[in-house]
Amino acid sequence: MSVHDHLTAAALMLSVARGDHLTWTHRETAGERTYVGAGHDAIARIDDAIARLYKARQELSGELRAEEDERNVRVDALIATMRGERTQASGEQTPGGDS
Repeated sequence: MSVHDHLTAAALMLSVARGDHLTWTHRETAGERTYVGAGHDAIARIDDAIARLYKARQELSGELRAEEDERNVRVDALIATMRGERTQASGEQTPGGDS
């Protein structure tokens, strides 16, 4: 799953948990589902959302580290190119100091 998928799933779980919490808060019982059961369901959904958020965090952290590594390689290459150009330019100056 992508970071976006994990975040979407976590948001959905929290939305459902919110409904479960309202059932618990209003002490509503519908059919065989009691308000106590709804409270326990809310906790389970919150736990699931936390797990998904943690997975999203891990994946995003990895993506950021990989991008930083790639950016560092590009910056190092740019610096090496600039040093090479500077060295080449200084070697082309006339002995009298005229630039």
